[in-house]
Amino acid sequence: MTKDAENNLIWTKGEDSFDKEPGASWWKRTSNYLMRFLPVESQL
Repeated sequence: MTKDAENNLIWTKGEDSFDKEPGASWWKRTSNYLMRFLPVESQL
């Protein structure tokens, strides 16, 4: 996993590059996005 010039995550596997997490469903990507806004850092 790396970041591009615009600071977006890029997943790589061999010669292939993906801008979305490979194997993650639409629901998983959406729930991960929404969880970013929960105030859970103090619980770590």
